[in-house]
Amino acid sequence: MDSAKWQKIKEALQELLDLPEAVRPEFLSRIDDDAIRTEVEQLVLAQEAAERFIDQPVFIERGFAESETDDSFVDQRIGGYRILERIGTGGMGAVYLAERVNSDFKQRVALKVIKRGMDSEAILKRFANERRILSTLRHPNIAQLLDGGVSPEGLPFFVMEYVEGASLVGFCRTKTSSLDECLELFQQICSAVEHAHRNLVVHRDLKPSNILVTADGIPKLLDFGIAKLLSEESADGSNTITQHRAFTPEYASPEQILGHNVTTATDVYSLGVILYEILSGNRPFETKGKSYDEIIRSVCETPATKPSQAVTKNRDVNTNGFAAEEASKIRNPQILQGDLDNIVLKALEKDPAERYGSVQQFSDDLGRYRNGLPVLARRQTRRYRFGKFIRRHKSAAAAAGAVLLSIFGGVSIAGWKTFEAQQERANAERRFAQVRKFANTILFEYYERIKDMPGATEVRAKMVNDSIEYLDNLTAESGSSPELQREVALAYRKLADIQGGVGDANLGETSAALVSYKKALVIQEKVAAAFPENLEDRRLVGNLMVDVAQQHEFTGDASERLKYAESAADFFRKLQSEFPAETKPRSDFARALWTVAAAVRSNGDLDTAIAKYSEAAAIYEALAKEMPEERRFSRNAALTYKNIGGATEQKRDFLTALEFYERALPIDKKNAEAEPNSVTSQMDLSFSYGSVCGAQSNLERNSEALDNCLKKLQIQQTVSDLDDKNTFAKRALGMTHFQLGKIWQKLNQIEKSGNSYKTSISILESLLARDASNLSYKVHLGKALNGFAGLEAKQEKSSAISEFERTVIYYRELIKQNPNNNDVADGLISALVDYGSFNLERKKAAKAAELFREAIAIFDSKAKSSQPPDQKAVILEQLAESYLQQSQNSKAIDLYRSSLEIREVLRQTKPNHSENIEKLNDVRRKLDSIQTN
Repeated sequence: MDSAKWQKIKEALQELLDLPEAVRPEFLSRIDDDAIRTEVEQLVLAQEAAERFIDQPVFIERGFAESETDDSFVDQRIGGYRILERIGTGGMGAVYLAERVNSDFKQRVALKVIKRGMDSEAILKRFANERRILSTLRHPNIAQLLDGGVSPEGLPFFVMEYVEGASLVGFCRTKTSSLDECLELFQQICSAVEHAHRNLVVHRDLKPSNILVTADGIPKLLDFGIAKLLSEESADGSNTITQHRAFTPEYASPEQILGHNVTTATDVYSLGVILYEILSGNRPFETKGKSYDEIIRSVCETPATKPSQAVTKNRDVNTNGFAAEEASKIRNPQILQGDLDNIVLKALEKDPAERYGSVQQFSDDLGRYRNGLPVLARRQTRRYRFGKFIRRHKSAAAAAGAVLLSIFGGVSIAGWKTFEAQQERANAERRFAQVRKFANTILFEYYERIKDMPGATEVRAKMVNDSIEYLDNLTAESGSSPELQREVALAYRKLADIQGGVGDANLGETSAALVSYKKALVIQEKVAAAFPENLEDRRLVGNLMVDVAQQHEFTGDASERLKYAESAADFFRKLQSEFPAETKPRSDFARALWTVAAAVRSNGDLDTAIAKYSEAAAIYEALAKEMPEERRFSRNAALTYKNIGGATEQKRDFLTALEFYERALPIDKKNAEAEPNSVTSQMDLSFSYGSVCGAQSNLERNSEALDNCLKKLQIQQTVSDLDDKNTFAKRALGMTHFQLGKIWQKLNQIEKSGNSYKTSISILESLLARDASNLSYKVHLGKALNGFAGLEAKQEKSSAISEFERTVIYYRELIKQNPNNNDVADGLISALVDYGSFNLERKKAAKAAELFREAIAIFDSKAKSSQPPDQKAVILEQLAESYLQQSQNSKAIDLYRSSLEIREVLRQTKPNHSENIEKLNDVRRKLDSIQTN
């Protein structure tokens, strides 16, 4: 066989073995050469036979480890899961396809368990480390940790999202139709790796087989088995060395090969290798069949060939597995030459310091390439930047060229008008300066004077809109004046605040506000990049990231909300270290931490939220102590106390929550007294009264709660009456009427309770009529609908059924639109449980059971729950009651036992939780009674 043909066979075999078995037939069918296809098929069969050559290795025969062909786990239960089949194995553990048992919610998962005989102290430590790392990572492109525990045999296991798909490189070869699609997939994985790095985790084993792309085209990062936590440095620094040398040589960085320190730059290198393979069909360095010394020399000393040259060199080989015309769309040397070559080679630099400073920088450079912008990996010559500009604006450049020709051709004719043109230019510059001054006077002087005045919302909006119209026109005339660009960015930010920003009087146009914030961010990033030494330019960039993150609360996009919040926190953490003597970056950092806390709280991670809020509160407290004359620091500290209290209240620690609320209340009272005409200060005080009211209500101190809720209502009603356009106050008013409805209901003031619920529903529906995309309005409307249905049920009205049905149908539609939103899921769970309890009381057990099962399925589908820790136990107990009513005692017994398991765990973590202990004993008595009878 000639060497060229053998090379084609090797390359095709390598590509095939990287693919999942399910897609290998399709790959083989697309190899045009029958002889090559036959050889590849025979080699695969030979490899499979070789893998079975020794069926029982000596360490299995002697009982030191389990046989993979005789897997006793299959068809067994581990935790709440039944093992279906083994889907993978590694040095320390095996991975199984499993499914939930005892649940109407069908879910397939990947369950990883340590092999018998492999549970040494070192392996157990690595296994625990992988589980701990996975628990810190929440990203749409990272396979999620769902559960964990210890098997009946004492072997640790954890449960992950099951991902079925092709490897990233294989998917790009067989499924994508363009280079841009490949780069977009790659950037999504970069986002996942960057998320891990922000959580101080380095993957250390990035390779195509650890990145699967689902049938829907969503890439998922897997296997953190040898990942490293940067936050865990041992006392002697030994943690920083890859001591076990666990890595895949084809994708390992020079520092991994040599056993040197591993940092985030290691993952940058591995990603560079993967991108090289996607673009060229080859790896930069081949390691198979080489000695260890040869591998070291290749990876650590030999310069990588440019991807475009690798494609040209192996063009005939690279089309194996897909048609030549498809290969040309991705592996085209003319396209790869220049920017893409430079981007990949920068990621593959031998010296980690010469690579991209982060995975985010690597991804951003690819984004610049995709958008036709100059990339950082290439020297920024005038010629290069000009060429990029011309390619982005071909039509305009052609027109400009024609104009230039006309100008040069007419120079002699136009010469006599030079003096007249100079005069006109001077007049135009004077008009330009006058208009600019006018716009800035409106925007930065008059606006600031009236922004906190009651009733000013509509006027403020008009002022900002007019100013932006002037400034946009000036920008078009002035080109790229940095001073003017700053003013335009600030103007768009103010417009966003008024349109529908967080925390200010606004018009309720939340989607328009998000667009304006993003416009401001794009403009300001360019200004800050041109003037990196300017602190205020950079501060504005970070604060706009926070604005965008907070605005995503209303859109319901939890991943974007957290992404922008974490980016802002990282941005300001770095900025305050650069300017340690400056106050503003410290305050900005606290605001960013506060925003991260709000995002993770919304995702159900209450402990992390409290930690982030506490970190922000400490900064605000220190600043308030240093500068007592600056009221905003004490105000922000109070706001943070209220949020710590809110998260603590969600954990059902009402006394601690009340303590935090009562720390905030005197601060807000003092500020409101000092600024009686400030809408912000008055609304702050109203929220403090509402927070104290909520905790008192949960502690059944209902008379005190009512007093504080009425104080809250009075303030908000006054603000709303003075400014009918202020949707921020209107939304707060709608939520307060709902809170008041619950308190009136507890006090058995039925008519007053019903009126409050109806008022809440009416206000929120009117807000949604103006801003139909606002998820916050929708969630609060659902709560009000459910509250009113419960009130109708309490009065035993026949209308209760229709009200509950209305609420459940409303939430079911809402969760279809927002499947990953915790607030929506919590609302639906509450509605289902309340409706189920109503049916249970009316002896409609079958209907009740149906509703409780749906509630449990939603509860189990959430990665993290912000529900009370015993809520699932409560639902299981009610479902058990519904089965008892139907004489299905065995089902009821299983459910009571599951409830006991949850309550036992809660008893160990919270031994003083009296309500749980009382319920625990009650369930035991019921079990004994059922089993005795």
